[in-house]
Amino acid sequence: MRRSNGFTLLELLIAMSLMGIVLVMVYGGLRFGMRSWESGEQHAVRLNDIQLAQDFIRRQLRQSVSVFRNDQQEGRRVIVFDGDTQSLGIVTPMLEYLGQGGLYVMRIDRVEAEGVGHLRLRWHPYRPNEEDEREKEAQETIILDDVSRIEWAYYGFEQDAQEPSWFDRWDNDQQRPLLVRLSWAMQDQVWPDLLVPLTD
Repeated sequence: MRRSNGFTLLELLIAMSLMGIVLVMVYGGLRFGMRSWESGEQHAVRLNDIQLAQDFIRRQLRQSVSVFRNDQQEGRRVIVFDGDTQSLGIVTPMLEYLGQGGLYVMRIDRVEAEGVGHLRLRWHPYRPNEEDEREKEAQETIILDDVSRIEWAYYGFEQDAQEPSWFDRWDNDQQRPLLVRLSWAMQDQVWPDLLVPLTD
């Protein structure tokens, strides 16, 4: 009788060990690929959120208008524009889904909640003689999350100045700045400045 050919126990153990190593390597590569995919997808979503926020701020600034109110203390008309390094207030038409049409006072600033910084938008209808009451009724929403720092700057003329300059606070109550710049950082990563001209 002829002896039948087959695998020895040692050969089977070696084959199974090699197969296990190959499967571990394949699983590790697959897991790494999935993590890279998720990371790339999250990065793409983040970039899209930043782009949407920039587009919104740029559009609202470009559409903003110069309007005046009567200042009873000063006894004259002053422009409705309020800007310092941490907050900007303008009068602008609001997006249809956020408002009912007409002009709105819009303010963009940074707030913190549970240790996380957010870029916040507050708005209410513009009524020159009811500004204090309208401020109490302001609505708000978050434009962008994880904002670690913002800094507004303004380029224009001081009152009676001959040359425009950059300022970290806008004190000219008769005209708006020529340019507005927003410097910001998300999760301590600095992003390019947003520079927007103001036109009337």
